[in-house]
Amino acid sequence: MQIYLKNPLHGKKIAYAEAEASADIMAGWRRCTEDEYFETSKAQHVERVEEKPIIEASQEVVESDRPTGKKRGRKPRSVE
Repeated sequence: MQIYLKNPLHGKKIAYAEAEASADIMAGWRRCTEDEYFETSKAQHVERVEEKPIIEASQEVVESDRPTGKKRGRKPRSVE
């Protein structure tokens, strides 16, 4: 059994047990019908805005970012 719930702050959710739904109702959720759950209103559609990074990558190469020429790991075994 699916129990449809809505909350003005948190949105929508589905409870699968009566005990779960009862606990959610006590926490501020309200029951709704399946039609109410799946309907979309203009208020629910949020326009996404292109987010720009706070810090843009610098084109400068910092001395510490350059490779040192040292290799990490084990040395290869010599074949004799």
